Amino acid sequence: MVVGKVCFIPIVLFIGFLSIALHFNIVEGGEAGRLIHVEGEAERLIYQGPCSHFPDCNKTCLGEKFPKGGKCIVPAPGKPLVCCCIG
Repeated sequence: MVVGKVCFIPIVLFIGFLSIALHFNIVEGGEAGRLIHVEGEAERLIYQGPCSHFPDCNKTCLGEKFPKGGKCIVPAPGKPLVCCCIG
């Protein structure tokens, strides 16, 4: 039926665009890729995990080859601290 094909095409396109949007959201995920200002420059934060899993966030990031280290930040009001490396 022609009507079935006409309705099928927009649904397939919608699912495709939704999949692409979810992919980029997962890849960039939460804190990863967020720009902040550190010492007058915009820096990229790379999410490592909750600060409770990293006794020394800065030392962990330095060990992961991030020369600027890292720090624990609050991702959103009411959320626990997360360790982010500065890249």
